[in-house]
Amino acid sequence: RLPDSYQPFDDRRPALAADARAAHGLPDDALVLAAFHQPYKLSAEVWALWLRLAQAEPRAVLWLLSGNPQSDACLRARWQAAGLAPGRLVLAPKLPLLAHLQRLACADLALDTFPVNGHTTSSDALHAGVPLLSFAGEGLAARVSASLLHAAGLADAVCADLDELEQRLLHLMRDAAARRQWRERLHAARQQAPLFDTRRHARAFEDLLLRAAAQVRQRGRLQPLDALPGEQPSAH
Repeated sequence: RLPDSYQPFDDRRPALAADARAAHGLPDDALVLAAFHQPYKLSAEVWALWLRLAQAEPRAVLWLLSGNPQSDACLRARWQAAGLAPGRLVLAPKLPLLAHLQRLACADLALDTFPVNGHTTSSDALHAGVPLLSFAGEGLAARVSASLLHAAGLADAVCADLDELEQRLLHLMRDAAARRQWRERLHAARQQAPLFDTRRHARAFEDLLLRAAAQVRQRGRLQPLDALPGEQPSAH
């Protein structure tokens, strides 16, 4: 029912400069692919895609969030079974939010998961200025990143399927100028796109609450609130 994305964004977060890569065990000359998702989101299909990306680009390093000893050991074993050097898989500890965003800015690209997308994971990547590509699945959980990208004015970052996603990721991995262009677009979006406008989101949510309250007053009960095409939040 909200006009842009269901997920609010806190525009009071400061813009942070990237940490030094060495502080996080990342080579300075690597192509860093970040995927700070909870381990349960790493489906076999997604993991196979990430392995193909790493095999196709020798400079690529996969930067994941450490889960627990069992999942970490499983990921390391499967990584090495694919013929990839252990040092190209970097598992990162959890950090407080602002420290996490500062380290996340070290990444070259953010990878998404399926059928459960990144939610705040995707939002954090966009905040940190890291290019993100995704594709829209069928259910809500598989469409969150697409929703965020649309609201950020980056609808062309939403691919048709996994095959297109893989090809476009490979292109970005091999084209530094294209990656810089995406970063510049993301920086511009921070200044003007609806996703990053906290007041706009608050007004839209407030409108829904006021409409619901008015309906209860008038009819004595609440019915589904259907947003009208092109409806915009009013100023309160």
